[in-house]
Amino acid sequence: MHIISPMAIAFAATAVTLAPAAGQTPGFCDVTDPAYFLTIAPMLEGTWQVKAVAGHTLYREEIMTMPVEEFPALPPMNLSFDEARGQLAMTSSELPEPLPLSWEEGRTLFPDVESHMPPALSSEEELNILAGCDDGQLPILSATGLFPFGDGLKEDTYRLVIIDETMIHGIIRSQLTYNGAPMFGRMEIILTR
Repeated sequence: MHIISPMAIAFAATAVTLAPAAGQTPGFCDVTDPAYFLTIAPMLEGTWQVKAVAGHTLYREEIMTMPVEEFPALPPMNLSFDEARGQLAMTSSELPEPLPLSWEEGRTLFPDVESHMPPALSSEEELNILAGCDDGQLPILSATGLFPFGDGLKEDTYRLVIIDETMIHGIIRSQLTYNGAPMFGRMEIILTR
């Protein structure tokens, strides 16, 4: 028996009110051709409010929970579509330059096993239910960028699951070196508009 997390229940409560009525365009799950993504990318354009819902950091073999209630408010994220280049990109005040997003072909939120980290708040099974997708068909956008951090750089990888046109569930995975030791972080976010 699978127990659904409280966060998934909150997602579901919102998703029920946002579910398309009969005859309306279905979700994004059936998008299997990256070229077709160019047709639906404009639906995601606009400003999204961002809220952190969970986070963990691994440093020197110690796992630390990031208290999301103490996070500063995250700045809004803007998604824009460049029709001439066929490119969807995200910007925010925390990103030094636009970060191009690509349609994820693997269709799984966690392509590698994170055995060293606690489980994510929402499982892929729960996200499949919320997005109305079959297993392995989550509609995922991804982007990776290098950003200044202290005296070096950190690599952030964004993986965004499109629940519908008004809600996106995201994971930000960060890797960097801090005081000579590797540090790994994972933050779960919800984007709404």
